[in-house]
Amino acid sequence: MAILPLTEAVFARPEVRAALERLLAQVDVAPERRTPERTLHPPSARDARLSFVAWEGDELVGFVTAHESPYAPGAVFVPWLVVDEAARGRGLGRDLLRAVLAAGKAHGFRIAALYVGDDNLDAQAFYDRVGGERVRLMPPRDDAEVRRGAQWIYRWILD
Repeated sequence: MAILPLTEAVFARPEVRAALERLLAQVDVAPERRTPERTLHPPSARDARLSFVAWEGDELVGFVTAHESPYAPGAVFVPWLVVDEAARGRGLGRDLLRAVLAAGKAHGFRIAALYVGDDNLDAQAFYDRVGGERVRLMPPRDDAEVRRGAQWIYRWILD
C-alpha cells in the first residue's frame, strides 16, 4: 500500500477521478454530492498538503481530504475519509488519518477535527480506536441538515 498526496495533477487523472467517484458512491451522501467535482472542488476543499490517496498496486482504494478550518484558525478540518468497502479492516483508514495528522502537525496546525453522524456507529468506533476525542454532539441547525442528522465532533491535538 502507498499513501500519496492528492495533488491537482493526481486529481486531474481520469482513472483517479473514476476511482474517487466509485468510492463516493459507497458513502451515504446525497446523490448530487457523489461526484468528485461536487465533493472535492474547489481545490481549497482539499489542500494538497493535507489530502492523500491510498493505492494498493494500481488500484485507488481510499482517500482523505482536509483543509484549514475557516472557523478555527490553526485547525485542520477533515471532511472526507473514505476506504473502499472491500479494503476495510486492513489499516488503510488509520494510515490515511495518520498521514493527515502528521501533515497537519508538520505545517503548524494545532488541532485536527471532523464530523461523524450520530448514527454512524462504525465510524465512531473507528475514530475512538485511533485516538479521536469526542468533543460534542451538534444537532441539525436547519432543514438542510435534518436529513444528515446530529453530528459528533471528533478532534485530535497535534502536539
